[in-house]
Amino acid sequence: MNRNPINKAKGKGLAGATSTTVASGGSFPTRTRRCSRVCWFALPIILALLLTGCAAQNPATVSHPGAINAFDSNTYDALVTAQGAIDAARPFATTAGQKAVLNKVIAAYNEAKAGYLLYHSQAAGGGTVDTTSLSAQIAALVSATANLANQIKGTP
Repeated sequence: MNRNPINKAKGKGLAGATSTTVASGGSFPTRTRRCSRVCWFALPIILALLLTGCAAQNPATVSHPGAINAFDSNTYDALVTAQGAIDAARPFATTAGQKAVLNKVIAAYNEAKAGYLLYHSQAAGGGTVDTTSLSAQIAALVSATANLANQIKGTP
């Protein structure tokens, strides 16, 4: 008598797995797909938020060669992560509404990248640079990316 509650379901060998018959006549368990495409899309966004949070805890750390300061490095990280999120979202933006939101994210990315390049060139020159505008652009990019994740999440 099988007393394991996981194996009670007919055809189930492991929790969340189905049994697949192989050519030798035996079977082996295969895992069903638990993480949808939203998981893979949300991963870069979560990584960007974690990097931003970690940077706030240790502001003296400069992690990229050629970075002028921690703000420069963290902004670069945010842009690279956003680019990854955009690339990951392209195949999943199938409806007109999702494509419109994706285009808004791309526009926010382009604006933030232009602001970053301006900031980096001015800061490399040794002058004092105001980071308020670039911070607002990065915040808008993060917001637009989160909106895109929510749009794609709603699709089956």
